[in-house]
Amino acid sequence: MTVTNRIAANELFLQCVEKNSKYEENRQFCKHGWEHLMDVARIAYIINLERGYGLERDLVYAAGLLHDCGRYVELEQETPHEKAGARLAKRILRECDCPETWISQIGQAILEHRKGRATSELGDLLFEADKRSRPCFRCEAEAECNWKSSQKNRKIKY
Repeated sequence: MTVTNRIAANELFLQCVEKNSKYEENRQFCKHGWEHLMDVARIAYIINLERGYGLERDLVYAAGLLHDCGRYVELEQETPHEKAGARLAKRILRECDCPETWISQIGQAILEHRKGRATSELGDLLFEADKRSRPCFRCEAEAECNWKSSQKNRKIKY
């Protein structure tokens, strides 16, 4: 079984996704549920292939699934979700018998996924895939969104 599939079946990960969904069930803006996590994983892997980074598919998908696992913590405790997410991801990855090198890489990438200037290729992939996954160009709530205009995905990028 792949690390990605072990994550998708991990109790703590499933609790994170469920808590994110509960907090956001009435949210009009972009949500952080399964659809978003899978979109980020897939887009990140495509960018990985296009840029020739050579990162393993399972590593990229694992990072994509885990990148927002701390979102509910941000809503509960006002801790930035990348910090809470990196901590949760490391715990989940250890429970999933993930290699320590991946745990370190994924934790760093999650910390970087909101910065825009990542120091790692994986962080760069998560940042870009996270933004590309958002269909601002067709969002009914786009005008009320508090994202800066420069952050909004107003065109299909490929």
